Amino acid sequence: MANANPAFDPSGPIAIVTDMLPRSQVATDVGNGGAPTLRGLHAALGSAFRKRGGVWLGWPGTGAEPSVVRGAPYRAEVVELDGLDTERWHCGFSAGSLWPLLHSMPGHLGFHRADWLAYDEVNARFAARAAGVLPDVETVWFHGHQLLRAPHHLREVCPGARIHFFLHTPFPPLDVFETLAHGEDLLHSLAACDLIGFQTGRHVRNFLDCAAAVGGIEALPEWRILLSEHGESRVGVFPMGIDWARYEDAAEAAPRVARSPERTIFAVDRLAPTTGVPERLRAFDLLLERHPRWREKVSLLQVVASAADACDDHAELKSEVDGLVGRVNGRFGTAGWLPVRYMTHDLPHEELCALYRDADIGLATPLRDGMNLVSKEFVACQVDEPGVLVLSRTAGAAETMHEAVLVNPYDTEATADALDAALSIEPDERRIRMSALRARERASDAAHWADHFLASAAGLPHHRIQ
Repeated sequence: MANANPAFDPSGPIAIVTDMLPRSQVATDVGNGGAPTLRGLHAALGSAFRKRGGVWLGWPGTGAEPSVVRGAPYRAEVVELDGLDTERWHCGFSAGSLWPLLHSMPGHLGFHRADWLAYDEVNARFAARAAGVLPDVETVWFHGHQLLRAPHHLREVCPGARIHFFLHTPFPPLDVFETLAHGEDLLHSLAACDLIGFQTGRHVRNFLDCAAAVGGIEALPEWRILLSEHGESRVGVFPMGIDWARYEDAAEAAPRVARSPERTIFAVDRLAPTTGVPERLRAFDLLLERHPRWREKVSLLQVVASAADACDDHAELKSEVDGLVGRVNGRFGTAGWLPVRYMTHDLPHEELCALYRDADIGLATPLRDGMNLVSKEFVACQVDEPGVLVLSRTAGAAETMHEAVLVNPYDTEATADALDAALSIEPDERRIRMSALRARERASDAAHWADHFLASAAGLPHHRIQ
């Protein structure tokens, strides 16, 4: 029978479940007095707890012990995975199958049945741990492609629970998704949620198409509704923001140095096939070849941050990037000018924000991305003389960041010409563009994103099959 529960309070405590606990939960940063210093996705999720508190569940990683972090607005709870094959879950099915598929790169996809079995078993453990905190929270909110089966397992043991999911990656079109083994199982698991959130309208349309064609689930695209054996599920678009004040305040506080007459193009990424670092280096190489007026007048500062996991050191990709850096510097470098400065270590938050602030061009050109928070971090840190954002059309952020110079990262010649155009934009136009970007992103920060999602979830009729 259908169970209609009363609406929950969106300002009440929640449980957020991610594959990994935030890094500052695993090892407190030295010198910050034990305050949490989250980055990127974890920083944005941390904003969800500020008004409401609750529990953050996740795995600390192999051999890691979480530390107590003073001042965090949530309680960290470890999901113990002892005895389970975390390598096959995290690096096998999550990174080896799902990540390339969701980013529409089926050529990189691999599948082993043992990986799938481990993935499902670990997801069941996450669900069991989430069930244990349900008496203390209003709802359970799963995040990330690593936990796509967790809603199914939680619904089995807690049929009346409020379960929500947010997918941070893209969702691929039908002809790509149907190449995935066990795709139907993942779709039915998502249909066990009350609300399923995506970054863009395109991702929603792709998901509904796949739910109907692969999952055999009744989909009502005009209403963004799924009707399955679990009951009714809603699907929505919730573009993710960043912890705006944290980046803006750090950019304001970071020491200023005398500006060099040399222009700087700044990019920061993980090293992965989806982030487009080789394509970016080829475009910069072509910029200097086709537009020689920029030689000795502009440099590219490329930072490659440490990977979020240790699944793949991407040795071949690293070798390719190293070779491209050497090629550009060898072709165009002089005794007094290095065209590409390449850093392969994480930067302290204040230093990163200062680099964002002082850059003339923020270059965010992933081959495909669910949102791309780097582009938003760059905009938040542009507190002095504004630069220009050059952004991939294939990033979810491109749907709203209209004032950026948009490029196709696969089109090297067009990207090189776009960089030339961006470097040539007059100061007044730069100010107009950046002012509009900053106003929109400030209003759509991570706290707004969390409030929007949870308020939408609270307004849904809760009809679950018991």
